[in-house]
Amino acid sequence: MDNLDELAINKTLSELLQISPRLTRPLSSIAHHKTRGNALFFSHWIMSLSREGLLHPSLSRRRWVWDEDEIRRAKLPDDVAMFFRNAIYKLPGDVQKALNVMACFGASLDGALTNSLERALLMQLVMPLNVAVNEGLLDKINDQYRFCHDCVQEAAYNMITPEEKCLHHFQHGLSLAKLYLSEVPLGQDNDDILFAAVNQLNLGGPAALEALEESFTVSTLNLTAGKKAMGMSDFKAAYSFFDNGISFLRKKHWQQHYGLSLELFCLAAKCALATGDFVSLKLLSEQVLKNANTFEEKIPVIYCSVCALTCSGQMLEGAEQIILILSQLGEPLPEQTSSSTMLRIVSQTVDRLENYSISELKKLERMNDPIKKITMLFLKTLHFCFFIINPDMQPIVTTKMIQLTLSHGMCETSPLAFALFGSMLGKLGNVKKGYHYTNLAKQLVEENIFYESTGIVIASAAQLSCYVEPVQAVLPFFLEACERSMSAGDAATTCVSILYYCNEAYIAGEALPTLKEKCSEARQLMKRLSHFSALSHLVTIERHLQSLMGASWEGLHHGEEEEAEETNPHTIFFSIVYSMSNNFMFRRYNASKSIVQRFLALNRVDWTLMFGQSDVTYIFGLTAFWINRVSKEQSWKKAGVRAKEAMKGWTNSSKWNFEHKLFLLDAEENFCAGNFDESKILYDKAIKSAKEHRFVNGEALACELAGYFYLELGEKNNAKDYFVMAHERYVTWGALGKAAALYQKIAREDSISISFEERSNIVTLLLHEAPGCMSKRA
Repeated sequence: MDNLDELAINKTLSELLQISPRLTRPLSSIAHHKTRGNALFFSHWIMSLSREGLLHPSLSRRRWVWDEDEIRRAKLPDDVAMFFRNAIYKLPGDVQKALNVMACFGASLDGALTNSLERALLMQLVMPLNVAVNEGLLDKINDQYRFCHDCVQEAAYNMITPEEKCLHHFQHGLSLAKLYLSEVPLGQDNDDILFAAVNQLNLGGPAALEALEESFTVSTLNLTAGKKAMGMSDFKAAYSFFDNGISFLRKKHWQQHYGLSLELFCLAAKCALATGDFVSLKLLSEQVLKNANTFEEKIPVIYCSVCALTCSGQMLEGAEQIILILSQLGEPLPEQTSSSTMLRIVSQTVDRLENYSISELKKLERMNDPIKKITMLFLKTLHFCFFIINPDMQPIVTTKMIQLTLSHGMCETSPLAFALFGSMLGKLGNVKKGYHYTNLAKQLVEENIFYESTGIVIASAAQLSCYVEPVQAVLPFFLEACERSMSAGDAATTCVSILYYCNEAYIAGEALPTLKEKCSEARQLMKRLSHFSALSHLVTIERHLQSLMGASWEGLHHGEEEEAEETNPHTIFFSIVYSMSNNFMFRRYNASKSIVQRFLALNRVDWTLMFGQSDVTYIFGLTAFWINRVSKEQSWKKAGVRAKEAMKGWTNSSKWNFEHKLFLLDAEENFCAGNFDESKILYDKAIKSAKEHRFVNGEALACELAGYFYLELGEKNNAKDYFVMAHERYVTWGALGKAAALYQKIAREDSISISFEERSNIVTLLLHEAPGCMSKRA
């Protein structure tokens, strides 16, 4: 049977699809190009379009429809591709050679690179490739050549003998590299040509080297490509370039090409840290420590190694190494300092800063001393370590960073120093002044383009912003911090920022199913970047969410690495905090009293004001008032009053975030004191405030506690009304496990009469939101 021409194909399609030939003409043109009119291939091709959903009936348009661009990009069925593969061998020699070259570069080749290759290889490519397009072996879409099927590319590539493939890649790369290097002095720094050249050289490998000088050239090109990839935030690709650059170095390269070797190893170590590849980081660091001439030249990999320790949870070892290094850098730290000394140092730093206006601080000269710059980086990491294992020492680190900035100028880490200092002032009770310095920090990173520190500054400043601005408006800044840190290759801040988001979003009352998905994303990110310190904290949050959501959580199994860090002081503290919240939420009195006693025994004193601390104070205060009512021990009431006073101070700086919590604490205090009329007013104020400020979780809890209040007063109908409202709010929040527990508690209360209709409505609501929730928790 003769091949079909385009007119015959159009007629066939028109009859097959029952559509006017005018409408099928574009599709028939594509069909003829891809099948060359072969009737059998045409039949297989049409069936493949239908299977893949590229050709399908539309009920709204009442006819068959298709997407021409998607069909052009679609691969051919295997049997059709086999036909075209055999057709390669029948083509003219220049077309075969052009296909060989294209196959070395992958499945596609854009027009600009094709033109560059013509100049570099001194051979024609465009005309022969256009012939291949006409033969149906290639598609040309938007000036890009693409093989019509993988096996066509494979056939073109396999026409080159295995022994010659590495030489072909290397020669293509070398020719492109010469073109790139010749154009750079002319101001034509074409990244596409550079990356294509270096990728080809690396595919050729060191075995393709023909001269010793080529080793240095290829390593240098890999160094250049790696730096450009880092500038594009592609740290995985950058590491690959640096690693390949190292592989091309000859023996005794540390002696013959010391500068190149040092730069390749140090930058590869930095990229290994950014991607969480701590094994490669260790091997690279060992080589630098062994071969670098001076301590200053070893510092970059030492810093990367210390950061890797902190990411993997070895905070104590990391802190010890940093303190030793700081001494070697001329900035020793005291082993321990009293609280009074700390306060005096903070006061002195405040006084010194008062001598500068905001404008003057912004105009500080840049820090030029490289030793002071790296010192600031070590202090930044030490501050994080101390936050986890020894918070008493944080003021020493923060104030030293401020002093170095004022004495030696502004550097990449200086904005963080102001953000941390502002947070410390907020912790000491001066939120207004602290907020002043955190805003300065944000202005510094934006106006001075401190690229690498932007993420950590935004994340740190956002914590204090939660004490001034509505937390719902602040939450996106944690995600922005995560994105900016990832772009800068700061794996630690990337993971910590998304951890902050998950913790603060829970406090802010974000819908739990949405938060669950964000936690899942965070967990995968932390595992990919090997940040098990952040991961261990995230697991604690997830377990609490799992309890609140009940059966709707749909199960979660954590790996052994996620269960690590049982000896980490902050992980223990964090776990106790969430346990305190969980036991209070589920009204486990004995467990609540026990865990609060453990919390008090830790006696943790922070110098950094985190938004989570306000929620800890809130839950602690509510628990203390509850214990006081049951045990009649006045010490618990005093503890609750202290929590309420702290909440009152924060309410002065942010009515939006804290007013409903203050009202509820006040209601519970009056409940303990027997001021029932005042309590009734305050419970309603707490509910109203939580609703107005979009805290559905706060609204639910206030309704529930009001229910217990009225139940104890014997006002059963009022108690029932508040419990039902609480139940509805918990369901709205997504806390179906908590809602189910509350329903069961209400159902067990003989003193509360719930009609059959009300019971049915509650059960229906739960089952509608989470099928099987009630039966699984029963």
